[in-house]
Amino acid sequence: MHRWLVVCWMLTFSLNVAASEVVVRRGDYEARLGTNGLDVRYRGVPVVIGSRFTLFKPNYTGAYFSRADFTGLSTQVEGNRIIVTGRIPNPDAQFTHQTIVDREGVQISFTLYVREQLEPSPVELALLMFPPEEFAGGRYRLDSLFGQARPQPLPLEKPQTSAPGTQLIASSVRALTLAGRRVEITLENLGEIAPSFFDMRSRDFPQPERVYWLLYQWVAMGSKATCSVRLQARPTAQPADRPVKVGRVSLVEGGRRMEIQQIFVHQQAHAVEKAAAGELQRILREMTGREIPIVEGDGNELPAQGVLYIGRSEPASARALYTDAEYEPLGVDGFILRLRGGNL
Repeated sequence: MHRWLVVCWMLTFSLNVAASEVVVRRGDYEARLGTNGLDVRYRGVPVVIGSRFTLFKPNYTGAYFSRADFTGLSTQVEGNRIIVTGRIPNPDAQFTHQTIVDREGVQISFTLYVREQLEPSPVELALLMFPPEEFAGGRYRLDSLFGQARPQPLPLEKPQTSAPGTQLIASSVRALTLAGRRVEITLENLGEIAPSFFDMRSRDFPQPERVYWLLYQWVAMGSKATCSVRLQARPTAQPADRPVKVGRVSLVEGGRRMEIQQIFVHQQAHAVEKAAAGELQRILREMTGREIPIVEGDGNELPAQGVLYIGRSEPASARALYTDAEYEPLGVDGFILRLRGGNL
């Protein structure tokens, strides 16, 4: 009788533990909760290094709740599951974070239940954060209803943008594959809310969060919302020590070669012109493997040479790449292609 009491006590105790002690392993996968949020490893290699949940007040005027560290919250382990439950007193809300580890992969789910009617309140859930040490310089591939897209390079350094810190790589992600130096992971979105894939490496966040994010965003007004993703991994086919060949993009004028440094589009340019800059960047990246940064601004700090100018702007005009008399009659489909002074 006493033996059964001891066994029952041990089983009960194992279900409710401090989150800092929680580690679940199955096969090649390991998941744990720590001060930076969720940590997932495949054969010892970190593939997820954090997470964060924020429920903002209306119009981003502060936050009701923002936390990466779930240690200290109500945590249960049920076989291969880690379940964390948290309460938000104002507004009356509850969330559940669940991680399921098996020999085939890891499934992560998050549910937010707001019990009272709210003014529209933005929610940002970085369900997974990925380490640049593993994936920067690698490749990513998106899957859609129309099939798999071609792999695209992830630059070693974060490209320059007009929004410091935030670089949207892909939105409405259905499935995403990241190929790193040692590990390739595939993410399948399982819920109705589609996430976005961001490069946050220069954002003004704490250092552990200046990484890649799989970010879910929606507006809470008083209901239940669930996000879920399945992660599977395998060794990268390309050996870790195999160098990636990166080409150069150059302009040749009068027998002189000038390497392209930037793509410039004015900060007040039309959306079509900005989209054209992004398309040009993508095509050059596919051709050479090199990411040429897009710079949006007024053009006051541009280099004297090595710039691709998209659309109408004072810097392009000052470098005699077009005249107003040439530009006006172009219409919506016209263009000017002129190489002069080491710029295009």
